[in-house]
Amino acid sequence: MQEQDDLRYFLNRKQKFDVRAVLILLHQGEVFVRQENSKQELYILPGGAVKFNEESQSAAEREAYEELGLTDLKLEFAGILENFWKLKRIEYQQLNLIYRQEVNDEVYHQLQHLDYQKFDLPPNSDLKWVRVDQIEDTLHPKGIARICYPKAKVQHLINLQKFNF
Repeated sequence: MQEQDDLRYFLNRKQKFDVRAVLILLHQGEVFVRQENSKQELYILPGGAVKFNEESQSAAEREAYEELGLTDLKLEFAGILENFWKLKRIEYQQLNLIYRQEVNDEVYHQLQHLDYQKFDLPPNSDLKWVRVDQIEDTLHPKGIARICYPKAKVQHLINLQKFNF
């Protein structure tokens, strides 16, 4: 959803650009994801638009609070992913600024039992912990799973997958 000051812009009727802060929350080989499409296995990571004049880490922390109720995170910069795709005749270019944290048991259980109705999430959101190695092909944007490991090096990834969702 577009909010005031979001770095999301239509360049024209057929091209859109945005900047997104992404959260990779890890716990013992699992990553916290949102199932994007109930008809097929398609997962995305929590996060949202960076706002004008907002640092990307601050955006990631804000999104963690707005979407998941989390505070006091110790996020580390994990990388950037340039994502290109086409949806309903509109071409998108998105910069994903990715932050990662291995969470403790308390946060893990908090997220397992979170009442998602209270947070800024799309209707019918299905959030869950899944093993990273089981969703490498269904986690979007493609390639982001390479960063979903606690000791993964900071990476610059590019997804040029030009397909329609």
